[in-house]
Amino acid sequence: MGDSVKHLLPVEFMLKFLKTITQNNSHRRLFHVTVILSLIYAIINRRRKQRALQANPARGLPLPPGPWGWPILGIMPSLAGGKPHHVLTEMSKTYGPIMSFMMGSFRTVVLSDYDLIKEAFAKSGDKFSDRPKVFMFENIHPAGAGVVLNYYETGNWKDNRRFTLRALRKLGMGKAAMMEDRIIEEAGFVIRSFDQQQGRPFRSCDFTNLAVANMINSLVFGKRADYDDPVFLEVITKMLDLFKHLGVCLFNFIPMMKYLPGSGYWETAKIPKFFEDMWYRPHVMEHVKTFNANHIRDFVDAYLHEHFLKEGSHYHYDDAAAMGAVGDVFGAGLETTSVALDWVIMCLTKYPEVQEKAQRELDEVVGRHRMPQWADRQNLHYVMAMLDEVMRWSAGGPFGVPHSPIEDTEFRGYFIPKGAVVIPNLHAVMHNPDVFPDPGAVKPERFLNSDGKFVKHEHMSQFSVGRRACVGEHLARMEIYTIVTHIIHTFTLRAPNGDTDSIRTEGIMGLSKNPCPYKLCAIRRTDTYDVTEIPMDLLSDDNNNNNTLDSNNNNNEAKHCVH
Repeated sequence: MGDSVKHLLPVEFMLKFLKTITQNNSHRRLFHVTVILSLIYAIINRRRKQRALQANPARGLPLPPGPWGWPILGIMPSLAGGKPHHVLTEMSKTYGPIMSFMMGSFRTVVLSDYDLIKEAFAKSGDKFSDRPKVFMFENIHPAGAGVVLNYYETGNWKDNRRFTLRALRKLGMGKAAMMEDRIIEEAGFVIRSFDQQQGRPFRSCDFTNLAVANMINSLVFGKRADYDDPVFLEVITKMLDLFKHLGVCLFNFIPMMKYLPGSGYWETAKIPKFFEDMWYRPHVMEHVKTFNANHIRDFVDAYLHEHFLKEGSHYHYDDAAAMGAVGDVFGAGLETTSVALDWVIMCLTKYPEVQEKAQRELDEVVGRHRMPQWADRQNLHYVMAMLDEVMRWSAGGPFGVPHSPIEDTEFRGYFIPKGAVVIPNLHAVMHNPDVFPDPGAVKPERFLNSDGKFVKHEHMSQFSVGRRACVGEHLARMEIYTIVTHIIHTFTLRAPNGDTDSIRTEGIMGLSKNPCPYKLCAIRRTDTYDVTEIPMDLLSDDNNNNNTLDSNNNNNEAKHCVH
């Protein structure tokens, strides 16, 4: 974990911290002041909401049922323990698929049924198209910019979404012929990096995270970075740390908590500025100087072209809006895809029988003379089923990105106030035993029909649904498919010492659910595709040394792998 956020405290540790902080005299006074101010804030906020409720035409409707919470904290103590997706899914069995409660100062509504989520987000017009004004989101994202966290009231999120989709499609997203070469090139770097470990245990995410980041970087800025570029490594490390901790900060829901010692707020708040100063601004300024409206190179050029205003030889663009747009594409693409990739690779290592079946199908369909291509997926039914099953089983984005109603709203006979945090419980959807029997088991066969053909399932909603669903789903799926198939077509992934029990499956919650840290051994398969056939100017040792996110392997570790 990066130094910048290594002491950022998740909910359970913050709650323990609140119990012990009063042992220090100087901290005790600050704690008392914070509690008093938080109580005043809570009372004022409650009265404001009561007045709004009295003035609303839906005032006669009840709120969805749910548990009572603690003063100030709401139900946050109940979510301590690192498994909020399990806790909320269990709560839904008591209170129903629509439930509500307080999370700090925020009224929160959780939808734990696919049909309800689809009705709210896809069939209700713009009713739930806003984003909640969660403290940290407001502080890391320019108002009115981008797509992912942009507020409905700014009036431009639809335009931003249409532009983003249009720009990405022109740059090749959704067109295999345009994107596949880029992805295959980056997959080649991953293969070469795995091969250089020579069978020693290593963290696969040290390389796959960089591959995903480079794909996004080439799409946004028109170039890839070397895996040993120290600035690139630091930027990606800090961004991934930000995502891992953004969803478990108390100050998201109780803003006054940011003043408590050890809250981690000030370190976290610096990360977006670091990305802007060290990576975004140098690249954008280069684009501004070399911009040619007749030659659009990447997403930044597309943005400049969209906001091009002819005033003689001058043009103008909104820097904050550009930062928001670039940050959305870079951040969202990095987080979702890297987490999904990590889960798939972990699962294949944990369950060798699943990996063997996928390899057998690759050998039969693709053969040993070449690497898999995107077009091969039409005949790789087990591989496609395996990818969907791992994404279902892992539920790497168990809550998606929260929504919020644009106004006080009636939904299924309940009152949902404007500003409420509306959470789609995607974990509950993809672990519904009525839809997916034995949901805790990894069974790719559940996505195969009686003829052994891959069949998509409507309830597979890891990229969310509706008007604010992920715009980069197609690109993410293409990256995951290509990198995973290239890896297991070249290597067999094994747990060190053959100890698959050492690989934990519960995950660590952040903005997404990340796998617990693990290592694997990549053992080259016999008669495998030769990495030396990949152009050496792309895969030279000078560009692929061991200066990765965490390269602390040593030669003695090779003995831990089972060949």
